[in-house]
Amino acid sequence: MAEQYGYAGKILRVDLTDKIITEIPSANYLPKYVGGRGLAAKIYWDEITPEIGALDPENRLIFATGALTATGAAYAAPSVCLAKAPCIYPVSTIYPSIALGRWGYEIKFAGYDAIIVQGKAEKPVYLWIKDGHVEIRNAASLWGKTTSQTRMKLMQMHGKNVQAACIGPAGENLVIQSIIAVDCNTAFAHGGFGAVMGSKNLKAIAIRGTGSIKVANPKRILEVNEHMRKVATILPGETRSVGGKTIVGKHRPPVPYFWQYMWPKGTKMGREQELGLVKMSPSGCPGCNTICKTKVRLADNAVHSGSFECGESLLWAGQEQEYYGGRPAGRVLYEFAILTDDLGIDSSLVSSMAWMGFPVDFGPEAPGGGSIMHLDMLREAHKRGILTEENTGLPWSKYGSQEFLREYTYKIAYREGFGDVIAKGPALSTKYIMEHEE
Repeated sequence: MAEQYGYAGKILRVDLTDKIITEIPSANYLPKYVGGRGLAAKIYWDEITPEIGALDPENRLIFATGALTATGAAYAAPSVCLAKAPCIYPVSTIYPSIALGRWGYEIKFAGYDAIIVQGKAEKPVYLWIKDGHVEIRNAASLWGKTTSQTRMKLMQMHGKNVQAACIGPAGENLVIQSIIAVDCNTAFAHGGFGAVMGSKNLKAIAIRGTGSIKVANPKRILEVNEHMRKVATILPGETRSVGGKTIVGKHRPPVPYFWQYMWPKGTKMGREQELGLVKMSPSGCPGCNTICKTKVRLADNAVHSGSFECGESLLWAGQEQEYYGGRPAGRVLYEFAILTDDLGIDSSLVSSMAWMGFPVDFGPEAPGGGSIMHLDMLREAHKRGILTEENTGLPWSKYGSQEFLREYTYKIAYREGFGDVIAKGPALSTKYIMEHEE
């Protein structure tokens, strides 16, 4: 048998209905269908027929990695989750969602190039995978927990180095905007795959791998990594020779805060950071020179420590700014990032960007067939008197506040009252509101 490079050589298949665990040779698909997305798409088109619904047991939940994953190559952290997505409207179809972090690495280190989950367990379960050993375990003690609580519990049971993909209450309750979290604010966020996982009664997949992936030319990978590092770290105005070419670092417009790991001066969080009550530090994914995350620790633990990406800091900034006046205070937008991750909700599908001048687009190109920032539409409906505090149970007079944030997100995650309408997804909830306008 020829030496295999870049791949683990096996694909794991778990049938939750029949409790059958099998392995498939990766050679059935690779290297013809290269990349995690290509591999997952081939499996999807081979096995998913048009009549299968997104939340049917027959739908496949496919986690796949690429040839560079876990090889030491830079910028190779992304892995893909692919399935028939409930968030696509009006007809559910194939959708790939990408997550960063160590999840893809751990799949490869455990001996697999991809994981296929099908069927539905009778009761809540989780998968435990360690170096090729796979078990379907009872998840009664995990069901109902948030994503951070689930990760913590799995680390207590299986060791601190375990990597877990899990759902929160939103996924358990089949909320269409639900995510599969793989780390704090790292998730397969788009597509509604938390609902697909929840429909299978699968709370989590916990993985620990101690293997390695062979590389045909390790020296060349290191050379390419060094080339990428030189390009990525060039400073504005600096001239540097890279690969025989002279490049000059471009000046960027000044970035005001958040991804410089500082809240703006004059805000509550800015003052607390100066006093040492809020600590922030840069963070990123393995093998990546782009440090796009910020770790946050609050001295009073009012919101548990975690991290967020720069874009997430904008998704509640406008609402907070509007409520408190002037610049966003910081506390509420940080809680938004942590709370949506904990509950397992796609933050982009329940937030707003209208304040930034982004057009509110209700066209079909956005996932779910509506504005990707669904809160824009809800707010507009409130302004026009269609949605009120009486018929939604939401404190619209406190829009942007911590109280509004908590009421809004908890109602969605647990499908309580008006939250059950929003949990149908942007398109169907918009349709429902229009049909019940009076």
